[in-house]
Amino acid sequence: FPAAAGDVVFSWNGAGFDSNQYVVIPGVLEGWQPADPTLGVGDAVFVDKTEAGSWDRNFSIN
Repeated sequence: FPAAAGDVVFSWNGAGFDSNQYVVIPGVLEGWQPADPTLGVGDAVFVDKTEAGSWDRNFSIN
């Protein structure tokens, strides 16, 4: 997932939404706060991107 400063991922916790924001403080911190978002199979999220991006995945079937 190509994260950029200010991106927010909202995930459902059963009673409401948890949010994780990607924070960049040059030379100090770069990463998700309060923690990396963790998704299970079939989970859905809302993503609020600060800028357009492309998330490319390549799969091969053997």
